[in-house]
Amino acid sequence: MKFLKILFMVLVIAGLGFAGYRYISSSKSEVVHYDGIASVNGRMEMKRVDVGSLYAGRIERIPVEEGDKVAAGDILVELSSAQTEAQVSTARAQKKRSQEAVSKQLARIRQQETDMKLAALELREAEKLRSDRLISDTELQRRQIALDVKKENINVLKKELAEIEAEVKRADASLNEAVSRNNDMTVRAPIAGFVEYRLTEPGNVIGAGGKVVSLLDPSDVTLDVFLPTARIAGVRVGDEARITLDGLDAVFPARVDYVAREAQYTPKFVETSEERSKLLFRVSLRIDKELTEKYPLLFRGGMPAEGYVNYGGVSWPEDLAVNMVQADRLYDARQQHTDAAAGNSAEKADR
Repeated sequence: MKFLKILFMVLVIAGLGFAGYRYISSSKSEVVHYDGIASVNGRMEMKRVDVGSLYAGRIERIPVEEGDKVAAGDILVELSSAQTEAQVSTARAQKKRSQEAVSKQLARIRQQETDMKLAALELREAEKLRSDRLISDTELQRRQIALDVKKENINVLKKELAEIEAEVKRADASLNEAVSRNNDMTVRAPIAGFVEYRLTEPGNVIGAGGKVVSLLDPSDVTLDVFLPTARIAGVRVGDEARITLDGLDAVFPARVDYVAREAQYTPKFVETSEERSKLLFRVSLRIDKELTEKYPLLFRGGMPAEGYVNYGGVSWPEDLAVNMVQADRLYDARQQHTDAAAGNSAEKADR
């Protein structure tokens, strides 16, 4: 009896194993192959942007968390700015002093111009008096010299004014640099995206160029697949492609964005046709930005997907026609849920 029980259990296990094998085999046999279209699985990739600080400093505040959605220009990190704010104040004070010096110099020039007009008037009167022999030549020359001195003083003052105005420009440049440096102590998002990692924490001191936050750009999505040598020859940048996601009955249009010029997984010696088949070339399939912006939460880095590359220039089969009905429904449901949640929050706030 004990032997029969053991035999029965062995037969059951063997039967289950055979059934599983038949199921897997039948599943594999159901995979559809298309002439002129390569079907390769891969993983979605989002463009990563590592945001760094232009200047060294101590981290004061990080208002974002990992997973947060940020818009271009949103604050990611604030560094201590006491020193840079002092530099801004100093630069403003220097600019103000230079501008005041310009005002004073202009006042001197106006005064000298008034004196020069008076001297010119006195010279004309002296010339009349000299023509009537009422004054001497010496007096006339004195009036002429006085006018020449006024003119020379004005020229000197104008040269000094040019130097002072140049100082104002230097002070203005210093102020702009100080303001820019102070503004750069607040690190802002260069793109709209999602926070992948916080690479530092408040209180940490970072050097110039130190990375603070890593962002993912949801509008820049690609799928990297690998094609063998036999199929890579017909693939060109710009060729049409299709992408399907696991668990979603949708077909998204894409295009070949990159074709590697060198093979990967190359064996040490390539001699036989079997060994040459091991050569794989990386091909990047890019989804249009309009779609990635329409479905910003649908495509995620590392998500498994199936890529179809039309290397033969054939017509797409019916089951690979572009179909985003389920994606639209999914996003409509999410939007309704988001609107309902926002409405509940607003109602609670009113109460």
